[in-house]
Amino acid sequence: MAVDRQNQSYNELQHISARFNQFILDNTRDLIAIHNLSDLSYEYVNPATLKALGYEKEELLAKNAIGLVHPDDKERFLIYLKEHLHNSVRHHEEFRYQKKDGVYIWLEVTIDVIPENSSIVTISRDINRLKQDKEHQQSPGDLFYTLLEQAPVAIGIDRDGRNLFVNGAFLDLFGYESNAELLGASILNQVAPSFRDEIAEHLSLRSEGRVSPYWQEIQGQRKDGSIFPLLVQVYSIHLPNGPANIAFLTDLSGQKQAEAAMKQHIAAQTIILEISDIFHKLSLEDIDAMINNTLKMIGEFDNNDRSYVFLLSEDGSTISNTHEWCREGIQAASTEIQNIPVSLYPWGMEKLHTIKHIYIPRANDLPSEAHREKEIMKAHSVQSVFIVPMILENQLIGFLGFDSVRSEKIWSKESIMILESVAHIFANAIQRKKYNLYLNQAIQVLETGLDRMQKIMMQFVSSLGTVLDIRDPHTSGHQRKVAKLAEAIAEEMKLSEDQTKGIAVAGTLHDIGTIKVPTEIMSKPQGLSDIEFELIKTHSQAGYEIVKEIDFPWPVAEAILQHHERMNGTGYPRKLAGDDILLEAKIVAVADVVEAITSHRPHRKALGIDMALDEISHNSGILYDTDVVEACMRLFREERFNWN
Repeated sequence: MAVDRQNQSYNELQHISARFNQFILDNTRDLIAIHNLSDLSYEYVNPATLKALGYEKEELLAKNAIGLVHPDDKERFLIYLKEHLHNSVRHHEEFRYQKKDGVYIWLEVTIDVIPENSSIVTISRDINRLKQDKEHQQSPGDLFYTLLEQAPVAIGIDRDGRNLFVNGAFLDLFGYESNAELLGASILNQVAPSFRDEIAEHLSLRSEGRVSPYWQEIQGQRKDGSIFPLLVQVYSIHLPNGPANIAFLTDLSGQKQAEAAMKQHIAAQTIILEISDIFHKLSLEDIDAMINNTLKMIGEFDNNDRSYVFLLSEDGSTISNTHEWCREGIQAASTEIQNIPVSLYPWGMEKLHTIKHIYIPRANDLPSEAHREKEIMKAHSVQSVFIVPMILENQLIGFLGFDSVRSEKIWSKESIMILESVAHIFANAIQRKKYNLYLNQAIQVLETGLDRMQKIMMQFVSSLGTVLDIRDPHTSGHQRKVAKLAEAIAEEMKLSEDQTKGIAVAGTLHDIGTIKVPTEIMSKPQGLSDIEFELIKTHSQAGYEIVKEIDFPWPVAEAILQHHERMNGTGYPRKLAGDDILLEAKIVAVADVVEAITSHRPHRKALGIDMALDEISHNSGILYDTDVVEACMRLFREERFNWN
């Protein structure tokens, strides 16, 4: 009986011991596994092992240890195993084991051989985090990694294409919350699919030591899948535990957007200058065709569906669609909108008279008082419209419009700049055509008789000069005074009566081209910008274009064109010099300078005749013709000329 009780107690103790051991195995944080000695296959794994390696129990029992060890560690692992088979002294070694997801982790492994069972027991500890921390703290010390971590630029360190280190800026750039999501994972996850093959090839070459520092623009991919332009700079580095790559990454989104905006701005400026240059050189008979061509040019450039010009009648009571371009597949509207009473559109006409432009993003947003405008937008399937008034001499003469039919549209700042500039160019061209009509009518009258022609011509010339006086009160009388002084200089130089008369006409019309320069620039009280000054300088060419088709008996158009040329070739527009400049232009030039200096201007007070005479005397033979200067100086010194 005593023996039975003793045996029973022993069995219970054995059972308790087994349960206790199993409890230890199931709850320890150490990775414990038993392997078959012959092939190192798994015979037992505890829960900690399954959790660390990411396998289900059945999956891991179907594998062997040597298959999970990193290829670079296998030889060392087999040597370590062989030592334990012949040596009872146990010590641990560090090896990399592959998890189910393909990522390798570091384990500190201790082996105990059990010969009687032909088994090997491995007790391992997950040291992956410690290994990473240790790697981060490698020479040149903590400061190096602290600097990398706090650097404002995204930095990553990888080996064999897998992340070893990423800093906070890297996480922010790619939209990750923790480096645990990235460490050990492939760096290709941060590369857009279209660039992955290229980067994979580069990694392969780099692993063979065949690639120098790498600098390239590619496309990155954030955690949410969004693609963005990325600048990658990669350099080889040597860590204590082996070679690695360090990458500096820069988001180019802002730079690309700025570059695109700059290109758009330059393109806008270029198209404006191109259109302006074309219209300055354009003959009158080509104006209508060029307006249509320009509507097509800016319509395609700005991706509009329809662009058009409406002009008011002479009395301003009706409006007509005079020019139009439509994208392929968009129905034209010009034939339907002719001689429409402006009274039908009070809302739109009031806006055109009071603001710089009208933008209607969608027809349904129009107020109730714009019901007719809404009807016409819907009738032509217009989703968005942008309208720029055409103004001349503070008078509305029509408008330039742009329709978006296929979708709603927002016009950019550069687009608005183009449209407003083109509206101004069109207005000047249309007005030029109208002026030419008046001029031709005047010429027809003048042709009825020479005397009557010259009388009416001079009245007409005077009227054209008066147009500028009305347009710019700040320079009122300038052309008349220049003409009077130029005529007096010509008489002083003993020129013929006919030539003197031609010089007087040239003086009266010498600044007629400023009619093409915006009034706000001509009367600007502050200094002019370079662009504004370049615009003003176009008035000589513009004046020539206006007058060249009038059949004057004198070289008036050429004198207008050349009156800002200078003797030393520094003038404009053609930089003529010396004898290449007409005598008429030389005389008008001196008269123009003297009158301008002695008169008040918006940006300065009058400087007086002494300053004017000093200017032409000091630059005689340099900027101004010597004979013309001497004649002018005699007139004033001998008091034989006065402006009145």
